[in-house]
Amino acid sequence: MRVRTVRRTAMRNVFIACALIIGSQTGPVIQLVPPKLELHADSAGFAHGRVQVLNRGGEPLQIRRVVPSCKCAAATVLSNPIYPLEVGEILVHINTRDWRDSIGTVELDIESNAAPQRYVVTVHRQR
Repeated sequence: MRVRTVRRTAMRNVFIACALIIGSQTGPVIQLVPPKLELHADSAGFAHGRVQVLNRGGEPLQIRRVVPSCKCAAATVLSNPIYPLEVGEILVHINTRDWRDSIGTVELDIESNAAPQRYVVTVHRQR
């Protein structure tokens, strides 16, 4: 548990350092980490993951909603608003039980007070 906390703190510090180097911009600016999420479904056909959201801008980032491209996916915003140079998270849950292929892609449209973002999640599942 302690290793996970240290890792999260280190990642948060890296995000903040990058944002300080880039410089604060007016308005919220969203950065999603990792840039693309790769998940593996469990034996029941479910995949779960986390996306970190960094606000590189100079004003609070307000995520209004996250819209998945299919009914098989759901997303939960854990941190809202996300203040400048802070990190939030989005949880992603995908049900692949009705998929015919072993690899699938789900897109998440993130609606916020920043520029629109489309995020891609690729899921590998067992046949």
